[in-house]
Amino acid sequence: LSVIDEKDQAVLAFVVPKRGEFDGFVKGQMDLQNAQEHVNRGISLLREKGISSLGVVREGEPAKILMEIVSELDAKVLIVSQRSSEMSRGKGEGTLAKTLVERCPRPVLVVS
Repeated sequence: LSVIDEKDQAVLAFVVPKRGEFDGFVKGQMDLQNAQEHVNRGISLLREKGISSLGVVREGEPAKILMEIVSELDAKVLIVSQRSSEMSRGKGEGTLAKTLVERCPRPVLVVS
C-alpha cells in the first residue's frame, strides 16, 4: 500500500501478519525480510522517477497497523490494492480494503 504524507512523499508500507493468524493470508505468506526487500525495490523505483519516498515494514493485524501508520505520518490519503484471491472469488473489494474504507480516518483509494 502507499500513503501520501504531509510532506507529499510516497510511503510504501507492508504489514506482515503474524504466523498462524489471519487465515486468508497463509498461502504465500511472507516474512519480514522478504517484505522489506519488496518495499526496498519499490522505493528504488520511485526514487528513480524522482519521487520522494520511504518504506515501512511492520508485523501485526493489517488494518490496525495501516491505520496507525496513516495517523503517525499524518497521511493525506491511503492507497491500497484489493487482494487478487478475493477478487477472483467474486467478493468484490477485499476484506482489508473494505475495513480500511469504513474505518480509516483519512481517504482511502482502492485500486485493482
